[in-house]
Amino acid sequence: MSEPQSSLTAYVAVLAHSADHTTRAEDRTTYTQRLAAAARMYLAIHSGDLALFKEIVATEEHAHGWGFLSGEEGSKCEAAFAALVKAVGPRAA
Repeated sequence: MSEPQSSLTAYVAVLAHSADHTTRAEDRTTYTQRLAAAARMYLAIHSGDLALFKEIVATEEHAHGWGFLSGEEGSKCEAAFAALVKAVGPRAA
């Protein structure tokens, strides 16, 4: 498994766990949106479309500035996403 795919898998695991354990109802929509975006990332990887994968990651990176997840669960998600961004590397030109 490639480093980006491993990082994506770790990110999804953290997202799913955090979504199940958050006590903040206002964060549930954001968790659902991020899980949906992660599903699109998996589709891009498994389709062999690395450019699309990087584009989705870049879009999500921008969106993370708009949607804050609260508490310890949110912090874990942010850390896992930062690791994914680092593993993906620079966006394709």
